[in-house]
Amino acid sequence: MNSIISQVFMSILSGQFGLNSAAQDPKTETIISSLKDIQGRDKKTSIDEVEKQISIFDTQLSTMQIFAAIPQFAPYISPMLANIKEQKAALELVYDHFEAFSGGDGYIDKADYAAIREAAECDGNDKNFSEEDLEDIYDINGYEYDPAIEFSLSTFSANADKTYGSKSKDQNRTFDEDNSEQNILISDNRGNDTYTVGADVEDSNLVFTALKDGDTLNLEGKWTFVEEVYDESDDDTPYVLLTNENGTNVFIKGTYDEIKDLINADDLVEPATT
Repeated sequence: MNSIISQVFMSILSGQFGLNSAAQDPKTETIISSLKDIQGRDKKTSIDEVEKQISIFDTQLSTMQIFAAIPQFAPYISPMLANIKEQKAALELVYDHFEAFSGGDGYIDKADYAAIREAAECDGNDKNFSEEDLEDIYDINGYEYDPAIEFSLSTFSANADKTYGSKSKDQNRTFDEDNSEQNILISDNRGNDTYTVGADVEDSNLVFTALKDGDTLNLEGKWTFVEEVYDESDDDTPYVLLTNENGTNVFIKGTYDEIKDLINADDLVEPATT
């Protein structure tokens, strides 16, 4: 996978784009044991069986969370809840990527367990099933790994490390190395503003919700247009996603045609068609 695109997907997995809080990778053996627990007499597991067990876990969690809120029961219920959540997360991963996990034959069996373990070893840590391992299971079974990019402004806003709102005057703001590893929301819609994202900003996500005529966004270093994504909390609102070689991603509200003249980039790989 292209290294820049891979960095975007790593950010998605860790929840940086506002869909989920960061979650631990499921344990490799939890994936396999959860599948074995629901396999049929033929020692195979279908996608229908995976879906049914996820639904069962949902029901169990709903009931048990009621008792977990009672102090007397919490010490006993909490470990059980954690175990069910772990198994459910493992099966949800398999369900979302069933074709790759099953090798395309419609079932997961002993041979597929071996492939799962093989993929888990590729990143040097066979205990947890990481994003890199997920890509490897696709490669092992001959499929292209191309997950959808998802983004939610409402969740991103609630969890942003820094927020810059409306000002009455023009502003000139630079994001540099000190802004690395941060989620930053910029929603100023007054004045003619100039923003600069330095080439040394690493592993950050910057969301611009109000760039308009008169504003300028300077992007230092090499950047790549990834795609236009739609806000999960507002399906009608597109955002342009750009990413650099250091794992920093910039979301800009609007279509590429609407915002391209506001961007001043040292080096930008643009979409093939706009």
